[in-house]
Amino acid sequence: MTAWRAFKRFACLSIVAGVPVFAFAAGDGDKLNAATDAAIRTAIESPQLLGDWIFKPQYAVSRDGKRLVYLVAKPDIGTNTTHVSLWMQDLTTKAPPRLVAKLGPPTTGTRDAAHSGTTNPAQLMNPSLSPDGSKVAVVGYDGEGSIGIVDLATGEITQLHPKSGRVPAADGARYDDVAWSPAGDRIAVSFGQVVHGDENKGTDVTVDWDGSLSHQITRIAIVDLTSESIAAETPDTLDVTGFDGAFSWSPDGKVLAFSARRVTDNSYDFKWTDIFALDVLAQKVRPLVVQPGADVNPRWSPDGKSLAYNTDGGAMNWKGGMGLGLLDVATGRSRRLPLTDETGHSAYAMSWYDNTRLLFVGLRHMGCPLFVVPVDGSPARQITPDDLSCLGAGWPAGPGQFVAARHSFAEGTRLVRSPLSAWTPDPVGPDALHGLPGATERVISWKSADGRFTIHGVLITPDDGHKGPRPLLVSVNGGPSMVTPDLYDATAQQLIYPALLRGFAILAPNTRGRGGYGADFADGIRRYRDITPGPFSDIMTGVDYVVKDLGIADPQHMALMGFSYGGLLASYTVSHTDRFRAIIEGEGGGDFRDFATQSYGSIEQDGYAALFGISDPYDPTEAKVFEAQSPFAQAHDIRTPLLIECGALSLAKTECLKFFRIAHKQGHAPTEMVVYPRTGHGVFEPALRYDSAVRETAWLDRWVFGKRPE
Repeated sequence: MTAWRAFKRFACLSIVAGVPVFAFAAGDGDKLNAATDAAIRTAIESPQLLGDWIFKPQYAVSRDGKRLVYLVAKPDIGTNTTHVSLWMQDLTTKAPPRLVAKLGPPTTGTRDAAHSGTTNPAQLMNPSLSPDGSKVAVVGYDGEGSIGIVDLATGEITQLHPKSGRVPAADGARYDDVAWSPAGDRIAVSFGQVVHGDENKGTDVTVDWDGSLSHQITRIAIVDLTSESIAAETPDTLDVTGFDGAFSWSPDGKVLAFSARRVTDNSYDFKWTDIFALDVLAQKVRPLVVQPGADVNPRWSPDGKSLAYNTDGGAMNWKGGMGLGLLDVATGRSRRLPLTDETGHSAYAMSWYDNTRLLFVGLRHMGCPLFVVPVDGSPARQITPDDLSCLGAGWPAGPGQFVAARHSFAEGTRLVRSPLSAWTPDPVGPDALHGLPGATERVISWKSADGRFTIHGVLITPDDGHKGPRPLLVSVNGGPSMVTPDLYDATAQQLIYPALLRGFAILAPNTRGRGGYGADFADGIRRYRDITPGPFSDIMTGVDYVVKDLGIADPQHMALMGFSYGGLLASYTVSHTDRFRAIIEGEGGGDFRDFATQSYGSIEQDGYAALFGISDPYDPTEAKVFEAQSPFAQAHDIRTPLLIECGALSLAKTECLKFFRIAHKQGHAPTEMVVYPRTGHGVFEPALRYDSAVRETAWLDRWVFGKRPE
């Protein structure tokens, strides 16, 4: 039976090679299409807590633990806009959360610091509560990069206008982050500044030049709230850098600690960042932690005696999470806090619980639990379970309590409060998602074909009562990073809900080279110089396990989709097997030798070697590996219908177009390519997300079930 055979019935079973499979019925087509459209719209348009578990949380708790504020994004497909609102929850009562303010006009296509190079319309506004808990400072609230002060009692928004120094909104730049001073009389704000070279003479460049004669850096300004004047600024020789909050006030308000890289003309040394201190009164900057690799996201302890930060530990770390460093402010000495190998030494969204303990998010077993680590050198302790959810930063919320964001497939992202001593989460934030197809998720595992690893994956099956084999959709994550719920929930780049409605089981394999299962597993690509064949084999042995051992999947009705590195594996898969009836590749490609040639001789070559174990396209042995492992090498064997989706501002004109052309020229199956405007490495605008989901669904309908587009 070929991938082009059309079926005439749905919601009843037909027998193919002795295996019951799902097929289409004309009578139920309209109902299915309506349910599909509703599921896509619900996933995209449902209100969601703004922010991401790995980046700076878009919620804050007052110092006394009595008040919680958070931001909610509400996309609208019809107008292609996203509305953001500020909410407040009284943690001392059972009263429902209260809408405080709608933060300016809806936005579309604005820059999001957490997704650099994309057009995510939900701009992170980074709310900061005033010390007395009465006001909230936000950035970008009006879609123009402005600073707003929101009165929590009245909802009134006052725009702050710094009276000296740069005004970023005047030339299209943005204020990116904000933090209230401990005394409440000042705020620190970061802003972008474009640095141009001299247009009347040539510019000397380094081997790490990024190809541009101008570049953007981020600086910090200290703004006096009474006079609205700028009291101090970081110099333009430092580019402020951090992924979940790059600066922190000392408890006495005299010093602002921040992380930054040193700026030289046209340098590209983005892997070396240090910790600095800005003396607000003296307006002087001094270094605090200087060593190779990245040191970012400083956090003052409540008593001001210590400064915690994320660190690579004095080495150029290209693979794996970051550890925790601790600076003794009095002596100037730093040390690392112990983390376990099982978490991949990751420590994201770090915060102080009190003067003796830090909270952080670790990557473990395809979830992101919270850990607590004492600063006395005792081992870190996991305080939330392995339950296929990801936790955002934890903030103290009264004696023995904390608040965190829990991100799960079934409920979306919700704020919860729990005692630190025992995980008993009580929802205190946005409602759970409703109206999406019900499904059950669980972890399964199988042995890799080469016997080197045990591979794990998330298996999701629809709650439709069906028994026996069903269609299978393999969903491959990017990175290569650990499989987390945002791969397959309502925030995912490739939505699985239409497939669930069609009876598909979903397999999300955590292929070798990803996190969650120790350092040896995470190093599985580099150690064996195995960018694609090994991970591809992990996928296929997982498929065999689900088909043969579990008896869940029908081998005649399988599809695969992937985004980013997952898109690369999708490209490799389509050129190395015809077992799937349809494949969808997002931002993949894979001209390895071309990649290596472009980075040869620069710091990026070091990154290539650290990630993949090979980096030299001019070395005959490595060149053969690049060529053999590229999806391009076997494009003449493509026999599966392929849909390629790419962003106009990302890989569309390079990797995607190259693979599209070679698949069209050499392959033996239908191939289509779609390009999304205003889009970088990921589709975020509501209308574009909707268009992508509809196209992907139609591709599965057509080639897995043989249903022609209407």
